[in-house]
Amino acid sequence: MKTRSPRTILIIRLGRLGDLVLTAAMTRETKRAFPDATITFVTAPVYESVARLLPGIDTVVPIPKTGLSELRETVAASLPDSFDWIIDLHGNARSKTIAGAIRADRRSTYPKDSMRRRILVWFKRGRGKGAPVWRRYLAPLERAGIAPEYSPPALLPVSGSGVPGAIVLAPGAGRPTKQWPINKFADLSKKLLESFPDRSLVVALGPGEEDLGARLDPDGNDRIRKLVAAPLSALACHLRDAAVVVSNDSGLLHFAEAVGTPVVALFGPTTEELGFAPAGTRSTRIEKDLACRPCSLHGSQTCPLPDRSHRCMEEISVDEVLAAVRETAGGRAL
Repeated sequence: MKTRSPRTILIIRLGRLGDLVLTAAMTRETKRAFPDATITFVTAPVYESVARLLPGIDTVVPIPKTGLSELRETVAASLPDSFDWIIDLHGNARSKTIAGAIRADRRSTYPKDSMRRRILVWFKRGRGKGAPVWRRYLAPLERAGIAPEYSPPALLPVSGSGVPGAIVLAPGAGRPTKQWPINKFADLSKKLLESFPDRSLVVALGPGEEDLGARLDPDGNDRIRKLVAAPLSALACHLRDAAVVVSNDSGLLHFAEAVGTPVVALFGPTTEELGFAPAGTRSTRIEKDLACRPCSLHGSQTCPLPDRSHRCMEEISVDEVLAAVRETAGGRAL
């Protein structure tokens, strides 16, 4: 930076899981650039345990969701009244309120690239363009004259144990159209159990996804372990110890990669250009080249095609996912 190096830095990213994990490259590079600075990270309470795994962070401050007026009071009670540098990696009303309630010598945001992404969805223009979100999070450092290392996000080591060599299935997603059909996940689980008789499956389910688990494994196979709304610290251990994770376009995709596990990622309504494709070289993305993709920024409740056919996900076969699991696991022997 042309001015003196900052001694105190505040980084804001309130959620969600995948977005938070993807800040890990930026927090790492910020600390590398300013090793003597004290770096504080603000997030939502539910993600506090994950924020503590971000490299380079000295202090994590969880800020609960409240009305904006009450939020200002919470900020005053929870954070210092000034920082040398505030970096808002969220860019919504709450994060702007937090940043605005604190004095700062310098303020930065990241390029959300909203118009380009919307043009891609609306008009299908701009295929092959756009940087991934984790790279865009590095923009405040670049603007400050810092040359960061462009290595993908990685979290600090986690303590605890999962199921060594398991295959983790993550059938959920933030929106229904981003979910590979659960009957296909069920068929995949049967083929995986047959193909790898010495290995277990772990099904990672978020809050309210119990029905997906029941439909995937209606008979309660003793080689299938279901994790329902597990603490994120425990989930991190299961992802780390897995041989491979099969996931939709969801936060678990990025969480798994950030603890060092390759992912077979199933993409339907969203595409790489929107910024959330797998970052790891050992991961695989399965998708279909359809003119209707991408149809939304973050998925939707129903397929927008007139016949509601959900072709982007329905056309991904169980056998091609099974083949990708075999190939992606590579040296992490199954």
